Amino acid sequence: MVVLGLLVGPSNTPFDIAALNAMNRILGPDPRWMLWFTWGIAMVALVFCAVVVALWQRRWRVAAVAALCPGLALLGSRVLKKLFGRAKGDGGYWAHAYPSGHATVVTTVTAMFVLAVGYTVWRAALAAVISVIGGIGMAATDYHYLTDIFGGWLWATALVCLAVLAAGPQAVSRAAALPAARPENTQPPKKVPSSDR
Repeated sequence: MVVLGLLVGPSNTPFDIAALNAMNRILGPDPRWMLWFTWGIAMVALVFCAVVVALWQRRWRVAAVAALCPGLALLGSRVLKKLFGRAKGDGGYWAHAYPSGHATVVTTVTAMFVLAVGYTVWRAALAAVISVIGGIGMAATDYHYLTDIFGGWLWATALVCLAVLAAGPQAVSRAAALPAARPENTQPPKKVPSSDR
């Protein structure tokens, strides 16, 4: 992420110009429908669901990590934007752009949801698709350069890896995502005569 940020510099690049033209040819000049995948209310609701699921399963560390990771990632991206100083705007309005906060949030939120409900290949694939659509949407509507999106994904995946480590090794196992043991498995053991032990 740091190397890419240094390579792209403070403004537009030929790659970003070519990428925007290609996206507009494929997706249309203003594919705003893609922005629904980065909608703030949907992201907050998804984080809330992830935390509730983890709490219901009594996975306290996962709940804490799911609650904290997206916010810390967004805060970090805002600090990084100022450090890299890459501008995006039309003259009347501009903002720091690299790495993309929207790409960061959608990636961390969907990853934390997968962590909370339990990892499966199809859940991880769905999270990746949502992240890609949301990120590409920000670039295709010209709110970000495509390289900003790449930077956001790199930053977010680094924080997701740290979040999984913080959640503990049992966080990604299928058994950890299952509800508590069934009642028939929680009965005290029957008394066994000492000669049969």
